[in-house]
Amino acid sequence: MKTVFLYSLARLGLFAVVLGVLWLIADLTLLTLVAAIVISALLSFLLLGPLREQMVQRMVARTEQRRAKRAGTDENAEDKLS
Repeated sequence: MKTVFLYSLARLGLFAVVLGVLWLIADLTLLTLVAAIVISALLSFLLLGPLREQMVQRMVARTEQRRAKRAGTDENAEDKLS
């Protein structure tokens, strides 16, 4: 959960920085907001790759743990029925 929070915080921070820079260059309009979203998304894809990989690995590990735990409880339930 920590890695998801850090990744989300990094993306939000990157968006704020890009929006601030664009706001200094141009007025704050809908076009500026859309440009900030697009630019920060592209930059996060390029700059936050390692953090994103950590987040994905943690999510996959957590999912596998849950599946293994569920499979164990399913087998116990079948044994009780027999």
